[in-house]
Order: sequence, then C-alpha cells, then structure tokens
Amino acid sequence: METRLIDDDKIRNEDYYNDRFFVLVTTILATCLFSVTSYPTLEGWVLWRYYSEYGINWYIDNLPSQCVRPLHLIPSLIAWFIPGRYDISCMALGGFLTLFRAGLSIAIARSLNTSRSSGIIFFLVCVVQPFWPAAGYERFHAAQTSFVLYLFALYLCCGTRKPANYRNVAIGIILSLSCFMTYQGLFLVSIATPMLFIIFHSRSMALKTAFVFLPSCIIYFVFQKVIVQYFPEPIEPSNNHRITMTSITRIYTTVLNSGIFTLLSILSAFIFMIFQSIQQRELIRKQIFIFLALALTPLSSIIFYSSLQKLNDPDRVMFPIMASIAVVILSACKSCSKFTQQANALWINFPCRLVFCCSFLAFTCEILRFILLQNALLHQLSERSHLFNKDSSVQLVDNTGIFGDVYTFLPPQISYATSCYGIHGKFEICTPQSVSKIHNYAKRYPVKTTPLCETLSPTNYTLFLKIDHGTTTTLFEKSIVVHE
Repeated sequence: METRLIDDDKIRNEDYYNDRFFVLVTTILATCLFSVTSYPTLEGWVLWRYYSEYGINWYIDNLPSQCVRPLHLIPSLIAWFIPGRYDISCMALGGFLTLFRAGLSIAIARSLNTSRSSGIIFFLVCVVQPFWPAAGYERFHAAQTSFVLYLFALYLCCGTRKPANYRNVAIGIILSLSCFMTYQGLFLVSIATPMLFIIFHSRSMALKTAFVFLPSCIIYFVFQKVIVQYFPEPIEPSNNHRITMTSITRIYTTVLNSGIFTLLSILSAFIFMIFQSIQQRELIRKQIFIFLALALTPLSSIIFYSSLQKLNDPDRVMFPIMASIAVVILSACKSCSKFTQQANALWINFPCRLVFCCSFLAFTCEILRFILLQNALLHQLSERSHLFNKDSSVQLVDNTGIFGDVYTFLPPQISYATSCYGIHGKFEICTPQSVSKIHNYAKRYPVKTTPLCETLSPTNYTLFLKIDHGTTTTLFEKSIVVHE
C-alpha cells in the first residue's frame, strides 16, 4: 500500500511538471508568433502614417470619432510611445498582450481551484485563442486589450473572498468599464458571466461577478446613450440595422463559414467538457446545460447588430464567441475532484490540446502568409524607388489575383504602406479581367476590393508595373515578382 502511494505521488509530480513545461513552451511559442503576426495590416498602415506625421495630436483630433469607445486607439498610442519604429513596437505590444493573457488565465484557474485538465484548456483558449481566426492581427490589438482587462476584472472576482470587498469590486468595475470603452465586443459576455456561473451551480462566483460586471454594463449603457446625443455617429446603410431573426441567422452562418479549424476547436471543447462531466459522474442535466451554453455563445456577437457587414465578418463575430466559450469552460469545469486528477482520467485532454494548437498554428501561418506577401511587394517597390517621385501615379497590375484583399492591401492601404516605407508616389492595385481573383476573405462580408484594370483610364497613370508569380516556391506560396 505504501509503495502504491509513493508511485501515485510520483505520477502526480511528473504530470505536474509536464503541465508546467507545456504551459511554458506554449506561452513562449504563442508570444513569439503573436509578436511576429502583429505587423501592421489594414488600419495599421493608416495609424503608422498619421502618427508619423502628426503624433499624439492625431489621436486627440480623432477622439470625437471614437466617442462610443474613447479608449479604442490607446493600444496603438502605446505602440507609438514604445521606442523604435512603429511596426516593431506593434510586434512588441502583441507579445506583451499574449504574456498578460497567459499570466491572468493561470492566476484565474488557480484562484478557482480548477482541475488540471480544465485549467490547461482554459489557459489555451485565452492564450492561443483557437476559436478566433483573427487573434493575431495587429488591427485587433484594441480587442485583445479589452480581453486582458476583462480577464483582470474576472481575476479580481476570483480573488474576492467576500462579496463586499469594496476595493476589488471598485477596481473590477473600472477595469470592465475600460474594457467596453476600448472595444465593446465583450459587453454581452460580461452580462452572461454571472448567469453562466449560476447555471453551473457556482453561486458564490455568480454573486461576485454580478457585483463587478452588471454595474459596469449599466454605466456603459447609460454613457453610450448620453454621449451619442452630443456626438451622433454617421448613419450609413450598413450601420442602420436592428436585431431581427436575420441578424441571428447571419451570425450562425458566419460561425459556420469561419473555417474548419474553428469548428473543430469548438467541437473538441464541447467533447472535452462532456467527458469531464461524465467522468465526475454528474447528472445528465449538466451535459444538457453545457450543450445549450455552447450553442448560445454566438448570441454574444449580437453586440455588432447595427452593421450587417460586421455580422458577416468572422474576424469580429468570433471574438466575443471565443471569450464566452472560455467562460463556459471555466464555469462548467470549475470544481476540482480527486477523480479528475488521476492521469488515466485525462485521456480526452490530449486530443483537445492538439486540436487547439493545430488551429492556432493554422491561423498564424495564414497571417504570416499575408504579411510576407505585403513585405515582398513593398521591398521590391523600395528597390525601384528611383523610378518614382512625389508626382508619380503608379498602376500595379496584379496578375496573381492575390492582392487587394482585406489583409493584402485592400484599397487604399497600398498608398499608406508605401508612404510609411518612404516610397514616393501614389499607388493603386488593379486586377485584369482575365485573372481569377483570390479574395476568399473579401467574399465573407463582402467588401469592395481591387478594381478591374480595364475600367481604369491609362492617362491617369505615369507608370505601369506588373505583379507576377515568381519562380521560387516558398513555404507559404509562390513568391511574387514586380516588373515593368
């Protein structure tokens, strides 16, 4: 008997150190990859250019246009204040945000005394974010910052021993308000957090989270209604929508169109929680609650209801869904029992980890492909800078069909990017009618991409350059060649 106890302790210690090693390696890998993928894309070029020209004055002048979320540009401003070039600073900020998510997720799991398996799954959801295809993009640094603030507020709830710990509650309310004012995507997730803890029989956590998140949601709602009276937002056809069954249908359709890795990750999370519940010999009622909770997580994206274009955008829609799934995992698997601590009860944990990590690598590889394509084009234009001057108007004929998508110089981003690189002239990308455009991302929501070259007047341009596939095959795709 004594030998068996020693063996059990040895197995537990080995599992503990294996988990620590896995967490450490995952954190380092995620930090490195999210740093690299945080290179400017889309709005990042605009921010880089105008911060370079106007500095903090540009941030101040644009505050009225961000009245509903006044802290939205704070992450980009922080990146601007980090010493060095703006693109490198954005990459550094992406790494810092990953480290913050890792540290807070571990602290939350420990505070709630979660089981080993569920704690690591919650850590993976927060760090590698396998349900959100756009997790690594620099343009979503504001969303990542809001998620960090949300996790910090949630950690304060976990650390509150008494519901009346006014200091933690007050700081939590301030943090969650800052979360909404940075990016409003987690508003409904915050409202749902106490409800999920009630559903899964954690009344203490439900009360603590309610003290923090519900007042902050009420304050933000009132703030939003008041501020719009003074700074009314422009009403556009795509921004004048109301919640209907069509909205809900669009959200679920967007989830289905978000990619095979996203769907596999959601399925693996569901299977993990179901088996975890079965192993703990819980009532079938809890498995039904888990299914319903996961099935309803897409409703957290209704926060974007005012714009049909946003409801068609998986990069936006999947963000609150990712956060709500993390809360479902945390609340449904919160209890720690000796049975789930045994190594032979954790067999379902490994495939779930594997799917999450594969999803993370697939998403980051896709982002890296876009970044490398953009850099290849900018580098070759820079080599031909002697051809351009301030009055040059250059037409880039894209014979590859790759460029002009959301993350490959959606118009007019190419002009902002060349300006950031110090390349003179005005640039425009067009696609010949005979070329099949590869705009899979643009088809999702849809957006207007590059114009057809045949519709543009040649007299408007002083120089014509062609973009063709190169002869060298790289890890991500064939290289490109820019030539006259």
